[in-house]
Amino acid sequence: MDEATVNLIVQKIVSQTDIQVALIGLAGAVVGSVFTMFGNFVMHLLSSKKEVRMKILSKELERLYALEESVGIFVEEVGSYKEIDRIKITSLASQIDDFAGKFRRYKNLMQAIRDISQYGKILAAEKTTNPSAQPERKELEEKYSAFVEQYHNVVNHIKAA
Repeated sequence: MDEATVNLIVQKIVSQTDIQVALIGLAGAVVGSVFTMFGNFVMHLLSSKKEVRMKILSKELERLYALEESVGIFVEEVGSYKEIDRIKITSLASQIDDFAGKFRRYKNLMQAIRDISQYGKILAAEKTTNPSAQPERKELEEKYSAFVEQYHNVVNHIKAA
């Protein structure tokens, strides 16, 4: 087919096409485009909210990991048989007390943090006043186990969110 024949066929089809059919087709294309743009906009909003939420949860997990690390160091320092480093213990106890406030919304975790802090301070005071005495560490380990359980509950709750 040459070009003249193709042009003749196109002109015949265009002349026979009803203008209403063309307008309906155009309207359908416009409506489809509008819905597509709206859908893309909604998906963008949802993904942005999810991304912000994931950043917040990630930050919360980082804070929890820092808590667990500080509590572990504190328990090891207080519960070990070595001599107490008062400055280190005071600093760690202060950090742990701050964590109790930071994680106040998790009541059971907050209480576990308070228990560790309180009993750890008692043990540290006993070791400071009488370095040769070796106070009972069993209760500290029990409090640490309770803390670890509550810590894992909170971490799992956050990861599931």
